Amino acid sequence: MDSPILFYLWTHHWLDGNGDLVPNIPELETVRFSDLLDQADRVFVESTGPIDKLCEIQDTFNAVLAGGQPSPVLDLVGPHVRPILDLLERRLKGTSKQVVLEKTDSPPIDYLSENRDVLKSFARYPLDQSMGRLSAYLDKIVPYLYARDDDVSRQVISTEGTVLVLFGRCHANLVEVTMANTSRPVEVSYSKDPRVGFESRIYRDYKRYGIVNCQAALRWIMEDLALDVLADNSLGSMNRFSGCAYEFASGLRLREVHDFVKSCDIDFCHTYRGRLFEDFLENNRLPSLEKIKGLADPTVAIHDFFAERKSRYRPFHPNRS
Repeated sequence: MDSPILFYLWTHHWLDGNGDLVPNIPELETVRFSDLLDQADRVFVESTGPIDKLCEIQDTFNAVLAGGQPSPVLDLVGPHVRPILDLLERRLKGTSKQVVLEKTDSPPIDYLSENRDVLKSFARYPLDQSMGRLSAYLDKIVPYLYARDDDVSRQVISTEGTVLVLFGRCHANLVEVTMANTSRPVEVSYSKDPRVGFESRIYRDYKRYGIVNCQAALRWIMEDLALDVLADNSLGSMNRFSGCAYEFASGLRLREVHDFVKSCDIDFCHTYRGRLFEDFLENNRLPSLEKIKGLADPTVAIHDFFAERKSRYRPFHPNRS
């Protein structure tokens, strides 16, 4: 029987209040991830950049795992990858396991910067202008993302032994492409529940149909804003409330989402957005922020709350007068 491919899709980083990447290492310190790591011969790590540099980093890191000395070469790895390698070094050093770095060129644009600019535009411009900005962004990034998934799939399939693929949770297409192109068994695990996020839906629909999913775009921004307020820029809280933020963005009436996004300048400080969010909850007879934060399982509670009222509203279309 062919060696299996084990996917672990996770939220690999958060953007803090300053727009800096915060590695989400707690999602790799779980029993499920440890079990997968025990099974794997090689760990395939998401990474982009100059191919020759990535090859050098990979060879140097595997030499360290085999007992060699650390090298300044490892300092060349990106700040979002280095904490992952540090964790894998602690877990794998002295074993026969190896790490394989993805070898894909960097995106053609500053992905995170343009991503944030798109989010901000929905709070500052009329909806048609914001959708135009999102469409222009998708024109640039979607072809790269799908070509990357095709290439990474080939890299993964060609990796010998049982391979654990550590990739961001929005890359569900990578799993689908891999399954379609290999006879090897493929297993998929998620750090949390396997929902298709709103950002992923936007990419998927644009790729498949050439359209911008307006509803998904608004709910994507609402999810981002809700998580920012609920989590207080704390990594532990972000993991605790990420599902809750998703349920808010899913369960709210589209008119509510639209109105809140338009009221909320994304560059305003966290405290200001928090007050807006509390007023929004009160005005729409939703559970208070204090009550939500005190719930034992906020994700399930908010899901159940919206499930009860879902059949009692008329769908809103932002372009309808």
